[in-house]
Amino acid sequence: MFNHTINPFILNLGALKIKYYGLFYVIAFLFGIWWFRKYANKFDKDEVYDLFLYLIIGGVGGGRLGYVIFYNLSYYISNPLKILAVNEGGMSIHGGLIGASIAIYLFIKKMKKKGKEISYYYIADNLMIPLAFSLALGRIGNFINGELAGKPSNVWWCFNFPGYDECRHPSQLYESAKNIFIGIIMYIMWKKENLKEGTLLWAFVFLYGILRFLVEFVRGENQFLYWLTKGQILSVFMIVIGAFMIIKLYTSKVEEKLKIK
Repeated sequence: MFNHTINPFILNLGALKIKYYGLFYVIAFLFGIWWFRKYANKFDKDEVYDLFLYLIIGGVGGGRLGYVIFYNLSYYISNPLKILAVNEGGMSIHGGLIGASIAIYLFIKKMKKKGKEISYYYIADNLMIPLAFSLALGRIGNFINGELAGKPSNVWWCFNFPGYDECRHPSQLYESAKNIFIGIIMYIMWKKENLKEGTLLWAFVFLYGILRFLVEFVRGENQFLYWLTKGQILSVFMIVIGAFMIIKLYTSKVEEKLKIK
């Protein structure tokens, strides 16, 4: 049993306050930019920066709206200004993926107007490795904040988190480990030759869905439908869609690429 006594602020000087959580977001996007500049050779420097501006708006905006809609809609209907209070926490990976997908679509449309054809899968596949490790950092940020604690437990590694009444699973660390594992799998796959475009994207969706479904059993979220939580229901959709798309990619006689019209 451990007591959570970590100060969530890396800097706390009056009005100037910086949390580790926010710093990790910055590191995540910088890592993504570095990865694209090094390995996504279809883009020049300015195009990479432009892409990540779209992703920041789409990913963060989608993640926030996903949390509002999927997890606490009644509260935010009563307190609409709180929707903008991203600094208070509350992001959904499922909403973030939807928002990022829309952002990629809009970016490709913009690139096409400039006369440059980039496939959706090319961008999405290159994002999967940075995304996995960035999500791992984000969950460590949740742990440092002492938020999203897991269910009560008497395992020897449980934590007494501030604001929680019992010793609980450090499910944030389980999720971080899950994302690191996915990132390693993505990297191993990325090193393989002759992968069809879209493989990394749908493998990520499939793996994330399975592992998130399992972690949900020790997260603090309440059951929503029978014995399933909201996170598990959303994860089932990820598993089904990911599996279907991988099968489709590798049973299609002609390699298909998603075209943006």
